[in-house]
Amino acid sequence: MIDFWELSGRLLLMDPTKRQQDIYTTLLPIQSDGCILLGSANAATLPFPIPGFYNAMRAYFAQNYTGTNAIYSPVTSMFALGEIGTMFFNQPFRDLFEKTSTYLRTQSNIQGKTDTGSTSFFYTVLMLLVIDRTTRASIVAGNFLNLDKLSVAPGDKAALTQLANDPNFVTVADNMCLGEPSGPLSVADWTRGSASVLLGQPYGKPTATPPIPPIPFRHFRFVPNIQP
Repeated sequence: MIDFWELSGRLLLMDPTKRQQDIYTTLLPIQSDGCILLGSANAATLPFPIPGFYNAMRAYFAQNYTGTNAIYSPVTSMFALGEIGTMFFNQPFRDLFEKTSTYLRTQSNIQGKTDTGSTSFFYTVLMLLVIDRTTRASIVAGNFLNLDKLSVAPGDKAALTQLANDPNFVTVADNMCLGEPSGPLSVADWTRGSASVLLGQPYGKPTATPPIPPIPFRHFRFVPNIQP
């Protein structure tokens, strides 16, 4: 998971124009039917080879984050790449992700930070603060869950602690992950995009020996041989 947390933290602080072009348009385009998997929402197989899904994203991150900006876990796992794919499955969640990114980049105490120039520790903890209330509470109490064994730049722990204590940030983060309580997005679009919607999209290989039963899209990354 640490590679998912770090990459997602970097994506939150990426220039929005770059994110729109590189992630939303090139790597994970939503098609005309409002789905990454054009015409395949109820198909028995994926419309692309599994390596094609992962390899493009893995190559992008490896090329984008190099040298002093290399990610902590450079052999990016299929789990992390699959989570990033499903995270951006639907447009409403992308909109919530953009709101969170805008707040962090322009209004929070870490404004001015970008997806490069900070340590892996910083991006990892940043994403954990966004997605996990329990971790947020730990960091407010000064417990960084041993993540501070990673290289930590001066001031980063204080900045992240201040962010965790920011009630405006907490509201923005909870809206992204849990849904906006007042308005059309009362059910979290992360849930709707990564669980509820995808849960009904089975991809299996019933002809295999032994048969592989239909499984949700969000879990296909764990079964590398489900393609015919």
